[in-house]
Amino acid sequence: MVRDFLNFMNEVYGGNLIPLLFILALIYIFFRAKELRRILFWPSLLLILLLWNPILYEFLWKRILALASSTAVWRIFWVIPVLSVIGFACVHLVRSLKGPWMQGAAAAVFLAVIAFTGTYVYTAPETSFSTAENKYKIPTQTIYVAEALLQLDDAPRVVMDEGLIYYMREYSSAIHMMYGRDVFGYITWHGQQYQDVLEALRNINEENLQHVVSRMRELDYEYLVINRNQGYDEEMFQKAGLVRASDALEFVICRLEEA
Repeated sequence: MVRDFLNFMNEVYGGNLIPLLFILALIYIFFRAKELRRILFWPSLLLILLLWNPILYEFLWKRILALASSTAVWRIFWVIPVLSVIGFACVHLVRSLKGPWMQGAAAAVFLAVIAFTGTYVYTAPETSFSTAENKYKIPTQTIYVAEALLQLDDAPRVVMDEGLIYYMREYSSAIHMMYGRDVFGYITWHGQQYQDVLEALRNINEENLQHVVSRMRELDYEYLVINRNQGYDEEMFQKAGLVRASDALEFVICRLEEA
């Protein structure tokens, strides 16, 4: 149990020394920054006992989150003020030194320790980060699709291609998607009621397409966005009542005709 928890901690914090720096900062605050004990040390210590606790992790937090249909156990660690405590301790120590040279040298050391014990997110193993393609920091194809939809309708109701659902909401709140990432049960159960639509789009054929169309009519959605390389056949779509309204890079935007 303890080993599993330590492995989990290592995964959450990227295998770096941030948790150790946090503990050292708390020790420093307790002995050298007594004015910060009440607002930083004691609350942090309480959170450590509650959250960095392998027993409570196994028998309490995982079960509570399971009741909420969430597997994001690591999110409970966000309430621990790790970086704030490290920052306060570093600044307090630097300000306690005499002379600008000593203060500058100490600040440089702290910055170097934090930087070199961390992980460069673009090259870390199994990273999900990549350099930004635009000022919105989302895939450029999302912007093209969004703009094409907004040219067709001020507030389009859309069944969105699976590859776009994570980013579309970050670009425009005017585009109402049938489901977002919650369709996978990521945050809540709400989107899971639309899993049948997602599964039908993953395996496009006449029967599945008719099912998608019937759900669109039932829930009053007018547009469907699909990657043309994942089963789009114009004749089959037209037969189902979906006409091509626009194109955006490799995506086709279809409009549902009135019954």
